[in-house]
Amino acid sequence: MAKLTKGQIEGIRLLADLFVLDDLTKQVMSTMLTPAQLEQFKQHMKAKCPEMTEAGEELKRQIIDARRVWREELEKDDLL
Repeated sequence: MAKLTKGQIEGIRLLADLFVLDDLTKQVMSTMLTPAQLEQFKQHMKAKCPEMTEAGEELKRQIIDARRVWREELEKDDLL
C-alpha cells in the first residue's frame, strides 16, 4: 500500500484546518456574532492565518484545473 509523504500529510492537514475553520465560522460564530462582528472575525482570522486564506484560494484553482483535466481524459476515452 502506498504511503503518503510528510509533505502530503501536512497539505492534507492544512485543508482539514481550512474546512474546520470554515465550518466553525458558518455554524458557530455566525450564530453568536452580529453580521458586523462576524466580518471582523473573518478579517481577523485572515490576518492571523494568511496561509489558510491562500490555501483556500489555491484549492479553488486546483479544483478548476482538476475538473478540466479529468473532463478531457473522460472525453478522450469517450466516457463523457
